Amino acid sequence: YLLNTCGISAPETITLCVDESGKKETYEYVSLSPQLKKLIPDKTSLLSVSADSTSGPDGDHNQPRKLRGIWDGSIHQQVANDTLHLSIYYDDFQVGNPLSSKAKYSKVGAVYCAVNNLKGGTEVSNILLVMIFYEVLLQRHSWAQILRPLMCELTELESQGLVLVSGEKVQVRLAAVLGDNLGVHSIAGFSTAFQGGAMMCRHCLGTKDEIQQKTVASDFMT
Repeated sequence: YLLNTCGISAPETITLCVDESGKKETYEYVSLSPQLKKLIPDKTSLLSVSADSTSGPDGDHNQPRKLRGIWDGSIHQQVANDTLHLSIYYDDFQVGNPLSSKAKYSKVGAVYCAVNNLKGGTEVSNILLVMIFYEVLLQRHSWAQILRPLMCELTELESQGLVLVSGEKVQVRLAAVLGDNLGVHSIAGFSTAFQGGAMMCRHCLGTKDEIQQKTVASDFMT
């Protein structure tokens, strides 16, 4: 009933492994394609995003480009105008308030998806739940294993496109992977300990104070 009320497709239980006693380690995956078709009935639901948005302020191509969003970059110039631009977001949360060492076993990780160029895309109802699992699974399994069904579906969507209910076909592009520092560092395989030294970033060598004050890459030592 809850799935039908919220408009969410029925989840699929994915089994990561089965131990010697027969206990399964599983998580829930909600297929992305059916949710996108419910969310986007036809091409008129999409905002038109042209490659001109990669120019400088006020469309002046003589001014240097600034990376202010997913549209500001050379890759976007190669993308068709009616493409679905998807963002994948990961975060964890707790559904209760357990004590002591039990807290880590109750943490739940969730992966969401949003269409960046959808009209009215700021509404919470336009954010799709794709995956939900217990965080402890990350101690025994890699992100590659957990994200496999999502990556397979995204690969298929990017290569074959998505046929909407209207019969129209649109291209699909994964534009960004988002999360807090802990989340994106975990997915990318970087260190998830942020208290080890003065420098917060090994690429720009920026300190904690510099990162909060400077916004231009050339201001950092590289």
